[in-house]
Amino acid sequence: MTKLTPPNATELEEAFDALAERRLELAAPVNTLVDPTSVPARFLPWLAWSFSVDTWDDQWTEEEKRSVIVASIFVHRRKGTIGAIRRAIIAAGYNAPTIREGKGGVLYNGFYNFDGTQTYGDPTKWAEYSIILGRPISIRQAENIRDILAEVAPVRCKLVNFSYTEAANLYNSAISYDGAFTYGAVA
Repeated sequence: MTKLTPPNATELEEAFDALAERRLELAAPVNTLVDPTSVPARFLPWLAWSFSVDTWDDQWTEEEKRSVIVASIFVHRRKGTIGAIRRAIIAAGYNAPTIREGKGGVLYNGFYNFDGTQTYGDPTKWAEYSIILGRPISIRQAENIRDILAEVAPVRCKLVNFSYTEAANLYNSAISYDGAFTYGAVA
């Protein structure tokens, strides 16, 4: 590399020049720093910040982090819609959720369990919604999804039920009693 320091440069200036040259050698090519699929993993948090990712978890795998960054453009364009909620939850590494809007209009057709999570057409419950996942999640994961919903769901709406369709604990020693999982719906 061409030296830019003058011939009368001090030792300190030469050291700074050498350091700057070394830093340029370590840097990644600029065109890879804005592409979530090719950016080096150590730059993902800054790329997420530049894409205005609302919820970030350092515990996510690298693949989940990249997926969240890619999905952030779609989510920001459609924020406040069911599609944005679904895309944000899937990008964070969870199964596709079933989203039920409004509490009301329940029929006696055997589809619902009458356990207090549904009402029979209360007109004041139009802004309430439920999230149903296919597999059980831990309490920490539920908090993560709640953070996502707080950023993506419409502010006027209220999450009233958060549950899953599979049994949380089959009592087969796969889940230990350490407080990470609940016995049913995540409150």
